Amino acid sequence: MEERISSYAIAIDVHDEKYVLVHGLYGFVDLISEENFYLLNKWIAEGIRITTQDEKNFLEELKKRNYIMSREEEILLRDDLIDRLVKRHQKTITDLKSATFIPSYRCNFDCPYCYERNLNRESPILTREQVDVILSGYELKELEHVGFYGGEPFLPEHMDIIGYIISRVPDAEYTAITNGYYLEEYIPLLKTVNVKQIQVTFDGTKEVHNQTRILRDGGGTFERILHGVKSCVKNNIPIKIRMNLNHRNINSCYTFKEWLTTELANTELLTFDMQELFQYNGEKQAYLTNKVLEESQSGKKNIILENMPSLARFFYNGEHIKPIIGNCTSVLANRFYDPYGNIYACFLSVGTPKCSIGTYYPEFQYKSESILTRKASEIEECKQCKYLFLCGGGCPNPLIESNSSIMKPNCRNMKYTLEHLLPWYIIMSTEKSKII
Repeated sequence: MEERISSYAIAIDVHDEKYVLVHGLYGFVDLISEENFYLLNKWIAEGIRITTQDEKNFLEELKKRNYIMSREEEILLRDDLIDRLVKRHQKTITDLKSATFIPSYRCNFDCPYCYERNLNRESPILTREQVDVILSGYELKELEHVGFYGGEPFLPEHMDIIGYIISRVPDAEYTAITNGYYLEEYIPLLKTVNVKQIQVTFDGTKEVHNQTRILRDGGGTFERILHGVKSCVKNNIPIKIRMNLNHRNINSCYTFKEWLTTELANTELLTFDMQELFQYNGEKQAYLTNKVLEESQSGKKNIILENMPSLARFFYNGEHIKPIIGNCTSVLANRFYDPYGNIYACFLSVGTPKCSIGTYYPEFQYKSESILTRKASEIEECKQCKYLFLCGGGCPNPLIESNSSIMKPNCRNMKYTLEHLLPWYIIMSTEKSKII
């Protein structure tokens, strides 16, 4: 049988004399020399022809990484992978052990980058009747995790309904994403349950934080949030510090992290999560990524790259890219319930009814077509695409918001990663990755 390059072998010219080879089926990522990059493209176009010992050596390296396979073998592997991923996807969305409650969309902050800024700040508050309906959809003894999200979940006017939820599910593990302004007031309630983690956001040092994490009247929030965080740690409540990075505050965030780690004695209860603003792209994101890589090369433990796309994680610690057929499969096991009776499966879609997966009030009714049912393996444009298992069809939310069919691909994220971010990721690969 004639040897051939797999259809899922993706050769990328990163520029600056750097070349990458990605296996779309296995998730391998390899650096290749310029000579072999052009040789590979020639073999893809004209078939494999060996004329030198160097070419033979290159072919052997490709075989070791499964870049060489017959069309029949490739189809069998692809179909088997789709079958396994579909089964895993289905199990994920049906084996529900988590519920996140949105007490209301109200918030006392006015952060300029918030994607929920346009939501109704005078929204109703979740009722006890609604909570009962939500919980009726679960086997309570199997409900392992309960979360709180918003708006701002820990407002004074939410104390009653949050207390009621806790009384209904006292044995679950609890998390919350809060701005932390009223954290001190909620500590007595939080001490009654098993809190896995409370996420609180700081945008850097006091001066920088108070420019973005501001009250609706423009007032600063740093000192009060810091007091609440310290009180939580004193009461053995685990805290995750989230930092929303932008090109202006990245240095301030590193400074604040080091200061807070020193300031708090019990650092075992304190973790950090640095994330680039998802609204960022182009030069600003490239700058951020470059700063992140500089930190990695300095030998410091990096807490940003861990949350970056899979290509970045490869160059950071050698992880293979995990195949997917749906975007953000990690969040599909969760459900977000808002006071209007809507159900969501994604943080970023919360508050946009047409992005909901259904309703729970007055009764449960799931949409026939939503992020839950969307699989890239069923999207015509994706079926034969070599990026299928790397991209998963892309995020469907922009398609929904633009009134397009969710059974269309959204290729922007993958294209953006390859075209704009990959050159920055590869900076750190020189010493860690073998060039073939």
